[in-house]
Amino acid sequence: MAKLRLTHLLTAVIAICLFQTTALAYVTVSFSSPANGATVMPGASIYVEATAMCDNNFLYFCEIDAGSTIINSHAFGTYDFQYYWLGSATYTVPTNAAPGTVISFSIYAMQYGGDMTVYTRTIYVTVGGVDTSAPTYSGTAGIKSVERVDGASADIEWYQATDNVTSAANIDYEIYYDTVQANVFTAGVKKTVTGSLTTTITGLNATSAYYVGVRAVDAADNRETNSRTLLLDLPINAVGPDAWAMYE
Repeated sequence: MAKLRLTHLLTAVIAICLFQTTALAYVTVSFSSPANGATVMPGASIYVEATAMCDNNFLYFCEIDAGSTIINSHAFGTYDFQYYWLGSATYTVPTNAAPGTVISFSIYAMQYGGDMTVYTRTIYVTVGGVDTSAPTYSGTAGIKSVERVDGASADIEWYQATDNVTSAANIDYEIYYDTVQANVFTAGVKKTVTGSLTTTITGLNATSAYYVGVRAVDAADNRETNSRTLLLDLPINAVGPDAWAMYE
């Protein structure tokens, strides 16, 4: 890695003769993912994204490293007048990585002309242990509201869950419902939604009332076990004509 950057550094010296500037130029380098200090699990895929940008000159060479391994690099041609670079790669955490292992990601960038500083930023993630903790709700657990859209469908909403490893955007919510309250969570999952806090369920019987519940599941398949249900009542005019005969 060092030899590679040195080679580009020497070549850049030649480029200075063609693109010499009177003012010093500066390069901003940054990461948009992963988050610095994040916890990752063995075997997880990490999307790495970083950028480099010159304020008054042109980029010459950019590189993203995971530890000592290059995962993305780009050398601009002599006349590739680019002041912005977006580099990305997918990095897989070794499955045998021990909990507590720190993995570094670095971005390096050089420019044409000006000074010959190699601009660098490094962030770190830590390998966590086996995730055995289920998501939790900060307030009322599970289901928040249910409302009939029509006889065959209903809108439901639930509370946000949080997890010690899985991000909010990646938490799954399992939707349960049944006409018998005691059977809601034993009758099986009817629908799974990821990240969102609302959904519409369909295929309902217009003449039946339902009990609805929601449980949160993290990426390690840890499932919280709240037992909260809400009654989804019959829609208006759901009673058939035969039932009205007793009032005639």
